[in-house]
Amino acid sequence: MMRMMAGGTTLIAAVLLHEAVQAETKQECTLCYERTGAPLGLEPPELLISGCTAVIQSGDRSGHELAMAFTVRGLSYRKTFLFEFAFEDFNKAINVDPAYAPAFRHRSNMYLERSEIERARQDFDQAARLERREAELGEEEL
Repeated sequence: MMRMMAGGTTLIAAVLLHEAVQAETKQECTLCYERTGAPLGLEPPELLISGCTAVIQSGDRSGHELAMAFTVRGLSYRKTFLFEFAFEDFNKAINVDPAYAPAFRHRSNMYLERSEIERARQDFDQAARLERREAELGEEEL
């Protein structure tokens, strides 16, 4: 009887822990995605990095949403002067959604800062093509 009670307690604890993790994930998701269309300066970049990292690691997102999370985290890394992490995140965003214009635009800016003019131009041109297409379809950008 005692053994069954301990197992039941463990099960209850596991369920409560799972619910706490889910609530935390919702808050982090909000931190990451609620920034779309809003100035990124409203939240400390460390909070955005944490929220987007949770979203990315959750495995619940793919394609466009994952590209958005990588891009927001990349912008936040850039604000904290972690330029290599920012650049990696823009690359990851492009890899998961090659049609996500903001990732190209922000990576283009990073190339400009590195004085890689030709690569910056290529990304800028790609971003412009994608943004024209998005405008025609009425999609939102970051």
